[in-house]
Amino acid sequence: MKYSLVIAVAICVLAGAVACNKETTTPAEETPKPFVPDFTFSGKQHVYAPIVFTSNFPDDMQLTWDFGNGDKETVQGKSITYSYKDAGNYNVTMSIADSFGGAVFKEIFISNGPERVGGKHNWNFFLKGGHPVSVVPVKTFNHELKMEIVNDTTIRIPDIAQLRVRGPYTVKKYIVDAEKLVYRSDDAQVELSYTFNSFTAGMKIIQAHRDTVWTLTGVASIYN
Repeated sequence: MKYSLVIAVAICVLAGAVACNKETTTPAEETPKPFVPDFTFSGKQHVYAPIVFTSNFPDDMQLTWDFGNGDKETVQGKSITYSYKDAGNYNVTMSIADSFGGAVFKEIFISNGPERVGGKHNWNFFLKGGHPVSVVPVKTFNHELKMEIVNDTTIRIPDIAQLRVRGPYTVKKYIVDAEKLVYRSDDAQVELSYTFNSFTAGMKIIQAHRDTVWTLTGVASIYN
């Protein structure tokens, strides 16, 4: 009996020592990340095109948007849709309506939209000529053209082999409004247009040589 008691005590002491040597760990609590106000914008950055501004605030937040052109609007909710009427760079500001929480600034560039006629498109052309200008069609033909967007106010039309004066032909911003864009050459002899609602592009080129005038008109469907 005496030996059994000693062994039992030794086992208990050994077990206790092992238990004491084990490191006790508790899961570290993660520090919540602070909320950082922000917003994004989407849509084609052209004049008269709708752009959606979306904040990362909850839907029930009242926010004031300053579009950088003198227009401001306060709305209940995280998103707002806005269209610019003039091309340029604008600093957009989003802030909480009660002015607490600071403000977020982002820059957006709005173009006149010459990119709307970019890409390759099949044009249907009608060419006539004579003196006076003949009402009888001289030639009709199809031609796939890709406009060169030189910059926001200049487009270059590729060469059209059927014309007497060979291209390319340069046109510059003439009219851009809510319905259409029109780019025209300095001498008003070349014009490229695009009507937004009908997705129809038009072209007109007038060339004169001595007593002969050639008029080329064309149309294309463009979905950009």
